[in-house]
Amino acid sequence: MRLGRFAALCATLGLAGCGPGERPRERPLRVVHDLARLAWSADSAGACEHAAFGTPNAARLQVEGFVKPLEAAGHEAGHEPFLLGRPNVTLRVGGQPGAARRVVLDFAPYGDNKRLKASVRYNGRRLGALALVRGRHRYLLDLPETGGAPRGNELALRFRGAARHARPYGGQIAATFYSLTSGAAGDKSLDHLASHSDLPAPLSLESRPDGLSAVVQGPGALRYALELAPGEELRFSPGLASVSGAKAATLAVSLATPSSGERELWRGAAHSGAKEVRLALPGQGPALLTLHVEGVPEARAAWSAPRVMGEVGHDRLAVTPRDERDEARADALRKALSGMNVMLVILDAAGARHFSCYGYSRRTTPEIDRLAAEGVLFERAYTPAVYTLPAMSSLLTSLDPDEHGSIDLRGRKMPSALSLPDVLAARNIHTGAFVANGVVGRSRGFDRSFADFHELYTSAFDPTQASRFRDAAYPWLQANRDRRFFAWLHFREPHFPYDPPPPFDTAFGAGGPIPKNMRDEIYLILAIDARRRPAIPAEIEHWTRLYDGNLAYADQEIGALRRKLEETGLLERTVLIIAADHGEALWEHEHIGHEVMVYEEETHVPLIVRFPRGTGPAGVRIREFVSLSDLAPTIADSLGLWRSASTRPAFRTQSLLPVILGAAGRRAVVTRDRGEEPRYALREGSVKAISNTSAGTTELYDLATDPGEQKDLAVQEPIRAAFYRQTLAAWILSRRLEGVAAPVQLTPDQQENLKALGYIQ
Repeated sequence: MRLGRFAALCATLGLAGCGPGERPRERPLRVVHDLARLAWSADSAGACEHAAFGTPNAARLQVEGFVKPLEAAGHEAGHEPFLLGRPNVTLRVGGQPGAARRVVLDFAPYGDNKRLKASVRYNGRRLGALALVRGRHRYLLDLPETGGAPRGNELALRFRGAARHARPYGGQIAATFYSLTSGAAGDKSLDHLASHSDLPAPLSLESRPDGLSAVVQGPGALRYALELAPGEELRFSPGLASVSGAKAATLAVSLATPSSGERELWRGAAHSGAKEVRLALPGQGPALLTLHVEGVPEARAAWSAPRVMGEVGHDRLAVTPRDERDEARADALRKALSGMNVMLVILDAAGARHFSCYGYSRRTTPEIDRLAAEGVLFERAYTPAVYTLPAMSSLLTSLDPDEHGSIDLRGRKMPSALSLPDVLAARNIHTGAFVANGVVGRSRGFDRSFADFHELYTSAFDPTQASRFRDAAYPWLQANRDRRFFAWLHFREPHFPYDPPPPFDTAFGAGGPIPKNMRDEIYLILAIDARRRPAIPAEIEHWTRLYDGNLAYADQEIGALRRKLEETGLLERTVLIIAADHGEALWEHEHIGHEVMVYEEETHVPLIVRFPRGTGPAGVRIREFVSLSDLAPTIADSLGLWRSASTRPAFRTQSLLPVILGAAGRRAVVTRDRGEEPRYALREGSVKAISNTSAGTTELYDLATDPGEQKDLAVQEPIRAAFYRQTLAAWILSRRLEGVAAPVQLTPDQQENLKALGYIQ
């Protein structure tokens, strides 16, 4: 009995190998969850609602006028997140619609602007001017009861005298916003917060000698949805914030799992000089770990160096490291590819589920099916974004959209970060591009570092332009057959307009309710999406047949391209990659098109690689998760630029050649939509999680039993839903801009082309 109690004590203290007469030995644990750095992505609770601008948890409060800074912000030690505000800023405030509220708004005039002035409106009612002071300040606003607020309570600030030259933000910047704290009318704790500039915010970080601390106002809590492994433990020191007059507080730790209710693991007082606490964390899998602070509103408890220790890390979104065996396995393939060319063919808006080689019931892609049978098909390839500009920017730079910043279709170019054409031009590999979509044209900077760049589109939109590749690309191939090259062909099809030439317009069913003169009218589809026109099943079915006809037409041109490669002797000297920049929705979730949803029909893309005969595998299907952002290093690797670590291009992601030969791919992939505060989708195993940052909601699906994403499991599995939402929030905060996406001015012809494609109105 005595020995059993001693072993139990060792387990509680996180000690291993303890026996009578032995010195306790520490297990070799490492930090698997740094809770201070994860504080901005955790869920906070308290008497007041608090949000730090620049964190995903604040996105639902941001109605308009906010700009993400180019400077690093968010999770760096001691660095406070923030956003920039334009002259017109609107915020959403909690509470019942139209109710009186009190808010403390923490901001500073941009660049310490002394001429800045501001007026305030609440739910449309003008409250007067705000007396601004120099530098950063907390402003206490009493918001009166109003007659109603159909869109929720909205607080609007209108600035005059904003900085006029705030490049590269493409417009005026008025202020730097740090946080918003709101409470019920008459909440006296907000007086204390506003009047004491040295008082930490209800949630803040503080650097200490023993590490970073999460400072929480009492009464309040921080809730972390984590994935736990056996043998893990929580470590922290319970202290008080480094502020004069800090009130005493009681701290507590609780844990909840899907199979058990919440239970308290520890309780104690917060005080200076407290010793480190170590708590065993029982259970395995998703769990909700809550750090409670009990005390008066003036209390500021510091969870000093809070961290979960374990043996194995859990970063599911990190790039999978490769060991020497993986690289050695790929070396034979690299050697076989010596001297080969690479051709990348992109089919715009081509969802994988419409390809017959991916199991589609219609025979839409016989030519691509043949290439897949002769090469490698990736069953789970995903786009980083569901629209062309960021997706192709990610493909060419290996960066995520939130890292390269090429997001705004109206105002941004190809990012300045290192790109695949930059690398190839420096290695004297000839490059040529042929694009049929103006979004990736010269006006966007996609011609940078290409030796030859051909735009095949016109402002008067031609729905049969796929055939133009024969006139533009085929002579180029003939002229460059004796030199090493990289060629990029970007087809417009099957992208809207869904109007393929005969016989593809009736290939999957004759006739239909959509007349030919309406097939290029984007406003018809926009009216259906906006519910201004009913979605008639016969029309949806006809749109789908026409889309499939567009794809079949593009497939025919892929077959013609293959024959040209054979004719010029290039087929067996060229690695041929077939992919899509994103997919297309055809009313599976009551939407036609792309950009605004992240369900499988828009995120899952085809990826097929055909190697020259005798060099690489054939007839192989890969189940690993991969992303389009993996293609830049893969293409560089196929061209012989990956062999030496000293000369390897500085891409963020890794080559897929080892994955083709058996190495692990990504554990999970992420895709975003076009929104200013976007939806993000995370795929892992059979799980699909969608985080809507603007609404603060999460969807959860099990694609093994629900491939159509029709049964949302978030309500019945709240801990797992919170885990994926917080995982995405932490990932978003970890993104840093690597290259500035410069502003661009579109010509009238370029604007007409984008309108014809449905990108702008």
